[in-house]
Amino acid sequence: MHDFRLWSRIYPATSREGYVPVAFVFTGKTVAQRESRMRRLEQAAHRYFAGAPYPWAGFTAVDYH
Repeated sequence: MHDFRLWSRIYPATSREGYVPVAFVFTGKTVAQRESRMRRLEQAAHRYFAGAPYPWAGFTAVDYH
């Protein structure tokens, strides 16, 4: 078994090593197609990553616990 760690060779440590690096590649023949796909991904991910406002604290955050 080969242990290729390409990501860590290219990008420096971030102190978030427990998180999996993710990259999205948008394809399409036209700019409109690519933009449409980006909007759909944004809409689908919104409920997971948008966070909730905490007005008394002055910030918005996501509580994954």
